[in-house]
Amino acid sequence: MRTALISAIVASVGLAVSGAMLPQKSVVVVYGPNTPDSIVQQAKDAIIAAVSGLPLMLRQQLMWEKQGGAITHEYSLISAFAARTTTEVVNSIMALGAQYNLVVEDDQVVHAVAPGS
Repeated sequence: MRTALISAIVASVGLAVSGAMLPQKSVVVVYGPNTPDSIVQQAKDAIIAAVSGLPLMLRQQLMWEKQGGAITHEYSLISAFAARTTTEVVNSIMALGAQYNLVVEDDQVVHAVAPGS
């Protein structure tokens, strides 16, 4: 299953290179408390594989165009991480982690007090 997921992600990145660049977004991926570490690692690998499985020249082009996925932060108290990736990769991660109470949200600034108060 992991190979199929990575292949699908590499294929979606290939579409980006062929013309229509895929927009990226920043997300926070949070798993339930009983999620095996291997499932969380598979999601991280899927984000990174969107670039790392490609030839060097293609990886450099995607990174230059900011199309490569990246883990931007890993949380230690909960099974969660922040990442920058495409919607297609997020959809793949959601399918992989559906049985583990996965929550994926847009990464954004949160304030304790409403702005302007």
